[in-house]
Amino acid sequence: MAYTHSVAAFSVRAATAAVALLVASCGGWTATLDESPGTSASPIMGGMADGTNHPYVVALVDYHEGSAIPEFHCTGSLISENVVLTAGHCFSQPVLPPYPGGIPWGAIFDPVVSSEAVLYTGTGYRHPEFAYPDNDLAVVVLDGPPAGISPATLAPVGILDILSDQNQLKGSLYDVVGYGISGSIKPKDLGPFGTRRLTTLNYQSLHPDHIVLTNNGTKDGGGICYGDSGGPQMFSGTNVIVSITQYTNNAWCTNTDGGFRVDTASARDFIGGFVTF
Repeated sequence: MAYTHSVAAFSVRAATAAVALLVASCGGWTATLDESPGTSASPIMGGMADGTNHPYVVALVDYHEGSAIPEFHCTGSLISENVVLTAGHCFSQPVLPPYPGGIPWGAIFDPVVSSEAVLYTGTGYRHPEFAYPDNDLAVVVLDGPPAGISPATLAPVGILDILSDQNQLKGSLYDVVGYGISGSIKPKDLGPFGTRRLTTLNYQSLHPDHIVLTNNGTKDGGGICYGDSGGPQMFSGTNVIVSITQYTNNAWCTNTDGGFRVDTASARDFIGGFVTF
């Protein structure tokens, strides 16, 4: 299938220029919105504010050039006491830090990104064989565990293939959470970033390393867009992650959405280097 627009690493500060030009650069994080063969990183369009319903979903941020206000880049999920899972295309280098310029970066667990939010610093590791859209995985190993937050659960290996073989995927629903754009991304009415939002999408098709979901889904007209990359896609009503947000199929976030599967043996080989199953 054709990968078009990935949805990761989108700076709030650069948002207007990035939408206008369809290309942005965010510090040391990948921010191109029209990469080959696709682009990455998306936020939740519409949907609803998530509040504290999914406290293990995080915003990945940095404090650019000494700013007191964190710059938002991607979404991720806590999958063990101190390991956050996100998308490989959120990183412009294999390991972070060193972050360019030595600026602070890490994860925020608050429902809204703000200067008051607690930053959990850590070290990021991109899949060593990442080449978008292949092996689109990364983890952030936090320096310390967040207090009082239980991690999400990864779906059993091969579960999507099993359900597909049993013809049980048709009509299935997936809860998608992210901190990305929450309104139209046309320059005249660019929606806000940095609030954790939830929507529920419909299954469309399954592929060896990714799943395709319908955008503007079943609840409140929501769908993924710029800034949601790396966020969880879960069996609806559960905390079981089957895939992470990878791309949307047009520049206006109004088409189908893709998630990189985490139930494959190859995905688990990488994640298993940081998490004990």
